[in-house]
Amino acid sequence: MKFTLMPEINGWSFYKVEVLDEPELIELAKHRAFRKAPKVAHGDPSGSPRSQQERFSQNFLGALADISCSYLLRKFFEKHDLPITVESYDQVRTDDFQEHDLYDIKIKTDGAESIVEVRSSLCVQKSLAGVINDWHILGPYQSQSKGKTESEKEFYIRPMFHLKNYRDYQKDHQNNMPPKKTYDRSDGIRLFEDGEVDLYILGGATTEIMSSSKAWDEKGETLKQGKTSFRVAFIKDGLQTQCFLNAIAREMLDK
Repeated sequence: MKFTLMPEINGWSFYKVEVLDEPELIELAKHRAFRKAPKVAHGDPSGSPRSQQERFSQNFLGALADISCSYLLRKFFEKHDLPITVESYDQVRTDDFQEHDLYDIKIKTDGAESIVEVRSSLCVQKSLAGVINDWHILGPYQSQSKGKTESEKEFYIRPMFHLKNYRDYQKDHQNNMPPKKTYDRSDGIRLFEDGEVDLYILGGATTEIMSSSKAWDEKGETLKQGKTSFRVAFIKDGLQTQCFLNAIAREMLDK
């Protein structure tokens, strides 16, 4: 898996994940999604029903995001010879995907451990510049449907799947015309494998950022997450990818 530093957009630095030439990682994400999809809720956060293919496709994208973030962290720590290990929960789970994930990624030193929460999305209607300017880093949530409040994690990383021909999915407001195409959430895996969707890691935030005045509580309806409310901060108010990796290393080694 290769991570390419992209040209800055409005001064923002981030990485593109090159994974299509890594069939074993694609198959790993499919395997995890295949096992997890039947066990997850049949409805989306807004309560709308999801087909089995839709659940599989969305779980595939989530699994691939988790795998990519784990690889990025591991490569960064190895490159700088840092004594920090990386463990994704799907690597070590023993419940056959019957239970909710206890965490996404755990990073450990001899004296401390922290959690990196992976919050991925697929954008089909905005440019990358628009995503960086307008979209959020998602922090801890309160879920009415799950009946719980998620505990704060130390770090939140922001992978983003982005549709290359997003303009075809935008409404033509000037001419009051609908978009040329509509996105079906069961299409995610096909679009990715066909090279129509790219995966980027846009940066992240520490728990300090998510607890600061830069962050706020956003209702789930705004985020298309039903009755789940997230603590959020704009991507541009978080940390660029390299700065985020450096911040993780500093905090872990200072513990």
